[in-house]
Amino acid sequence: MKETAFLFRNEQEARQFYLYLLAANFKGQIRLDENFVWLSNFLFVKRTSLVDLIFPFILEAYVPKISQKILRDTYYFDDDEIEQIIPFVVSLSTAPKMLHSELNDSLYEKLVHFIYGQGDVAKINMEYMYNELFLREDDWLEIVGFGIEEWQDELHFQDQMEQLRSFIDGQEPYYKHVTVYYKNEVLLFDDHGKLIQDQFITSATTPFQEIMDQTKVIGKLLAIAPERVDVYASNDRIHEIYSVMNIFQERVCLYPINQFPYVQEMKNIFK
Repeated sequence: MKETAFLFRNEQEARQFYLYLLAANFKGQIRLDENFVWLSNFLFVKRTSLVDLIFPFILEAYVPKISQKILRDTYYFDDDEIEQIIPFVVSLSTAPKMLHSELNDSLYEKLVHFIYGQGDVAKINMEYMYNELFLREDDWLEIVGFGIEEWQDELHFQDQMEQLRSFIDGQEPYYKHVTVYYKNEVLLFDDHGKLIQDQFITSATTPFQEIMDQTKVIGKLLAIAPERVDVYASNDRIHEIYSVMNIFQERVCLYPINQFPYVQEMKNIFK
């Protein structure tokens, strides 16, 4: 494949693609000429190589474009909301089949079908590609709808996190400094290395009892409301304490499990 020309609707889109290729360190020559971007002196072993070159640009430029149109014209969101929602749609657009059984092809697969359906890839009309990928079916109405749901879930989550932070700020700490051992189970120790008994924690009440019931470590820490939390966690557990760090923020210090300071005290517990 010696030369391929990409025809865009306007010079702005052509320049956007040209700059994308420069940033992607395309191994070949690139020439921008009004609405055209020409690629030459490159080697694609198969057409999927061309797909792999184009796909990140589709996510970067065309998914936001169709999402913005649908969010404004179909769902009537304002500009600030649209800006917040688009990243969720972009994230979901790579795997729509996970969202709904009737969404048969992913965006990548649609792009493969389009490229392989071109008899000659020496010239690719990008406006026609855009129409084929996004306007011929109603899939994108659904995908954008799922993106809206993800955005709303994130807003609810962040609101809940803010309520928890406010609750902690207003509580008098039962222990000012708590050490958390997080491996096979969650154990809490005071600043003298003494185990904090669960019966104390379960007797405490907060406005967030549902969270306490669902997430043991958060529930325990909410009951105590410490000013400082030292967390010793194994690598496979770090993602599980993300919410702890999100809620307690600067109060949390994270350490490797092998630096846990109360090893002997813990051994005495399990004798």
